[in-house]
Amino acid sequence: MINAATLSMSVGWVEGTRYIALHGYIGDGTIELADFSRDGLIATTTLSLTDQPVVFDVTHFISNLEINRYAIAGFNIREDPATATNSNVLFFTMGPNSPVLTIDYSLPPPPIELNVTKAEINFESRKSQLADVEIQAELYAMIPAATALVAMYLDGAEVFAVPFGDFVLARTHGQDVPGVYKLDLQHLKVKIDFVKGRLAVDADKVRLTGFDISNGVDCEVRLGASVDVDNFRPKDKKFDRHYKCYRPEQGKGYYEH
Repeated sequence: MINAATLSMSVGWVEGTRYIALHGYIGDGTIELADFSRDGLIATTTLSLTDQPVVFDVTHFISNLEINRYAIAGFNIREDPATATNSNVLFFTMGPNSPVLTIDYSLPPPPIELNVTKAEINFESRKSQLADVEIQAELYAMIPAATALVAMYLDGAEVFAVPFGDFVLARTHGQDVPGVYKLDLQHLKVKIDFVKGRLAVDADKVRLTGFDISNGVDCEVRLGASVDVDNFRPKDKKFDRHYKCYRPEQGKGYYEH
């Protein structure tokens, strides 16, 4: 994502007051005579001082090139309106102070993929908003930074949200299991296997305000800035607000209590 882009240049010498227009176009890697008159106004400025730094904001132009997957930006700069006499001098500095295009950008968050394979949501009573939640899912993601927030929401209601630094490596036979992380709290157990791509959540007394199965249930998982949502449709066969959904064709639950 492009945060900001500027085109900077320096005026070596200017006589009088000059009016400058910057134009941009989709480049092709070569400079031809016709490029000097290509239109695509980006910005204008007024010059009156020698050794004057000139900075154009080209964020919108560069962002459009990036969105449309064009790799080369072309610029031309010219007087508009042109000076009345060619005897007045104006030139831009080259060499060490040649024009510079500066782009500040952010890398997109790494993608994640969530597929709920098992869900059980058991409310304490017919009128209660508190429920015990068990979710098992396929989760394909990269291991986040320790400061990244790991969170799950059901129809917008928070099931849990904790920094990844609170997780610890799972252990078996006295040894750490690479890529497998666990969180074990009083009313919350979470296990993420980044190697096999699996997630298991067992949470008690979750307040599910706004829970509504009429259009399915949106399960949202966040790992830092990365997020994915999977919609599943649980059923309450006994009409006791004990909702269940199984998708054995997508994977198998693996959480061990």
